[in-house]
Amino acid sequence: VADRSSRAARRAESLRDQAIQIVLLRFEEALEAGDTEGALALLDRLDEWRPNDPDNVDLQARLAAAQGDVQAQLSLLRRVTEDGMKGSRQMRETLAELEVAEGGVNRARTIYSKLAQEYPNEPELLDKLAAAEFSWRLDRFPQEVRDLRRDDELDRGELALLLHWLVPRIRSDAPASAVIAVDVIEHPHAEEIQRVLNQGVLVLSNPTLRQFEPGDVATRGDALASTLRVAQRFGSVACAADVPATRASAQTTCSLASGCQLLSDPDECLAGAPVSGPDAIEMIRRALELLSN
Repeated sequence: VADRSSRAARRAESLRDQAIQIVLLRFEEALEAGDTEGALALLDRLDEWRPNDPDNVDLQARLAAAQGDVQAQLSLLRRVTEDGMKGSRQMRETLAELEVAEGGVNRARTIYSKLAQEYPNEPELLDKLAAAEFSWRLDRFPQEVRDLRRDDELDRGELALLLHWLVPRIRSDAPASAVIAVDVIEHPHAEEIQRVLNQGVLVLSNPTLRQFEPGDVATRGDALASTLRVAQRFGSVACAADVPATRASAQTTCSLASGCQLLSDPDECLAGAPVSGPDAIEMIRRALELLSN
């Protein structure tokens, strides 16, 4: 009798596991199809079958992300650590990325630090920890600068503002030239833009008319070229020696940036695409690493 009961229990457990896998597959299909209501119903079933499972929290967070509710996603993933559930590495990395984007950089540093201890042979985690610590610097700066790490698309004036605050020698060194941009005189950040221009880090978009065009979208090419000039101007870094003093072509910028390892992957260059705040901050961090090395 006991043996039959044991076999029946194993059979029931196997059927339950199979049912969970079917529901998980349907959940993925619902998310892919944009059927958030269907995905929610499937989550309710999973909560009944495996309550307090951290994987359920992960699925709830993914559903929140699909619904565009970043705060709900963040709150759900925080439960992973606050409720004592360890959670998968992917869950914790996603949480750390969200913390950085939403201003919780100290929490992100803690998460990456613990992950780096758990996975000591993963240099990628150390790089992410360094990036979180660099982003933490923004907490000391004015609110309008801190807000740029949430910006999906910077304009040229905002890129200048980031460079001004994140590269100390832009503020401390004597200017390399006396460039005057006639279209920034009334800009709220005219002083910061002029200083970045006079250090030769950013350049006029229209030298003939002496225009900087601060309201134009900043491209990834603009950001990469500016960080190459940081490396060349303040450190005479060999890989950045050939960066032009005027607006560089996409091919030149991408080639030099790849050679200086400012990009994780050369295919990520996309010089003509808009640059986000987080991406610009990471490019600046890598340029400053070149100086420190």
